[in-house]
Amino acid sequence: MASKIGRNVKKYPKYLRSTHDIITASYNAFKKHYDEIEFEKLIKFDLEFEGKEFCTIVPKNTKEIIIEGVNNNNCLGSYVEKVIKGETYIIFMRRNDEKENSLITLEFRNGKIVQYKGQYNREPNEEEMEFIESYCKIKDIKLI
Repeated sequence: MASKIGRNVKKYPKYLRSTHDIITASYNAFKKHYDEIEFEKLIKFDLEFEGKEFCTIVPKNTKEIIIEGVNNNNCLGSYVEKVIKGETYIIFMRRNDEKENSLITLEFRNGKIVQYKGQYNREPNEEEMEFIESYCKIKDIKLI
């Protein structure tokens, strides 16, 4: 950890526990900052879209994903690491007149929408599903 944050530490420092705790705290702060930088590189603005009633929005930072999970009472926050690793991507679906309110979260992986859930993991209603289907058709995305 020390070398990753540019610190040189003796192999067996006199105060091993204190040194470890300081390095760990510094590393965790560095990692969080590094994760945000990596996340910003992965933003896919081309996945945003605005229809007549609904739109899609891509998260601009990891905090937005965590907040979406909290608002929807689901495990979305656990996806942050997968997004940073490039394993998956998250898209928010909103009503045009309530873009700040969580509605449906889409998981985009390997050119496909593989999951779409609302609050408490509810399935989209008919109207929401129609938008998701038309969005995928317009953006040439497979829907699973």
